[in-house]
Parts: sequence; C-alpha cells; structure tokens
Amino acid sequence: MPNSIELAAGSSRWRYQWLLPLLLLLPLVASASDTTYLPICVTQGDRLYPLSVELAQTPEQLQRGLMDRFWLSNSAGMLFLYRRLQPPSSGFWMYRTHIPLTAAFINAEGVIVTLQPMSPCDAIDPANCPIYRADHPYRMVLEVNRGWFQSRGIGLGARVGRCPSISR
Repeated sequence: MPNSIELAAGSSRWRYQWLLPLLLLLPLVASASDTTYLPICVTQGDRLYPLSVELAQTPEQLQRGLMDRFWLSNSAGMLFLYRRLQPPSSGFWMYRTHIPLTAAFINAEGVIVTLQPMSPCDAIDPANCPIYRADHPYRMVLEVNRGWFQSRGIGLGARVGRCPSISR
C-alpha cells in the first residue's frame, strides 16, 4: 500500500501523507502532564478540513481524554493513538465529560470507519454511562464537537492524516 496518494485540488496537486506513519514515530514516553498538539486534516473527496488536535498517547492521557473540560474550540479536537489495533467491541464513554462530542473511529489506513455522536454523562457512578462502540477495528479515535463532521458533510470513508503541502 502506498504511503501517499495524489489528490487534485483545483489546478494544484496536493500530496497527502497518511497520519499513521508519522504517529508511529512519535515517542510514547511523555508523562501525563505533557501535552502535544498536531495539525491534521480530514479529507472528504477533494475537500480538506484542518484541525489542531491534542494527542492522547500515554495510558493516562488515553484514560482521561477530554474529561472535566467545559469547552472545545471548533477548530480543535483530541486524537487518541493506540499502539495496537483495537477490537470492534471496544468503545468510549463520556463519564465526567461535559462537551457533546462525536468520535470518529479510524482504521490503520487512516479511514473513518465509524462516527459516534456522544452525549455528556453526569452520572456519579461511571457504570451508569453508556459505552459508544466502534463496531470496527480501529487504531485511532478523533473526538471533536458534536456536529463538526455533519456540518462539513464528512462521513464514513473520509481520511484523517497530515495536511498536504502543495507540490509544484
């Protein structure tokens, strides 16, 4: 499988590098207090949508996610990175998460395979919060404000990766 594809964008040619090879090179030794941001693009057809995402890659970051936050910029999100492919039965919950979100479950090739709208859960007991399942194996999950994907016409099959640079 090629590491990149050529996408025509108007009269310019864009070189789209998949995010996964870059992410596999990122060190996974940061402490829970370290915050790393990465610019990414979601691509649907020939349309590109940039985001600045906070990376969740340590066990602590993966567990905490966006808990206890009350606001998320419309041009931001959180990207959860897993060392191994996660099973379809695995999922996310919204315990102590106060922002309505949508989770895009992304396979190892950078393709969105499931979109799950998720509602905040204010239950005292986390067992009372629903689990939003992927229903497909996944390697990454992108969380953004609920409605972000829908308002841009982004659906299943869209790709998540590095933003392209113009090659001339």
